Amino acid sequence: NAEEERRDEPDETDVEVEKRFFPIVAGVAGQVLKKIFCTISKKC
Repeated sequence: NAEEERRDEPDETDVEVEKRFFPIVAGVAGQVLKKIFCTISKKC
């Protein structure tokens, strides 16, 4: 049981980290895509 609990804890923390960082990564990716689209289409 102790080993199973240890296995569960890292999974939970990984999910929490993903929930925290995903919006930031998505926002940065969105800004980068806007800049790329802007330079390609030259519509700013």
